[in-house]
Amino acid sequence: MDTSEDIMLSLLSEARREHVKTFITQVADYVRQRYPAWDCEGLRPWLAWHYCSGLLVALTEAQSDQLSAVVVVRYMDELDSYETDYHHKPGAPICHVELALAESTAAFCAACRTLELRHGTPQRIVFQRGLRGPQAHIHLFSKIMERLEHHAQS
Repeated sequence: MDTSEDIMLSLLSEARREHVKTFITQVADYVRQRYPAWDCEGLRPWLAWHYCSGLLVALTEAQSDQLSAVVVVRYMDELDSYETDYHHKPGAPICHVELALAESTAAFCAACRTLELRHGTPQRIVFQRGLRGPQAHIHLFSKIMERLEHHAQS
């Protein structure tokens, strides 16, 4: 599969393509600032693929127009499917969080709810905290969202 940014965006109109490229630049800059370990050559095409698949949410603060959250996911049937690059199955019961950066718990929750509106409610959500160890953290989606939203309101 050719995952170059230009190939993935080639079906868009010129104006829309430029808008998406500007958006991808903004998201990539945010990722590089917040999580320098993700500063790699393939970041932009990776973000573009997830954007085109509806798997990237980037939220901005209403007052400042600055990014407040970037969440990138894939949906799959099996936990170990995350090892296959660009594997995604729409409507699958497991939401694997590829990248989550947020200024607050409330911003992260809003990004997750946006993904839920796009793709439906998954049964489980899986996180792998690369800097805190390679083990996967598996949660019931409804329970983790309940806890996170409670924390955001506190």
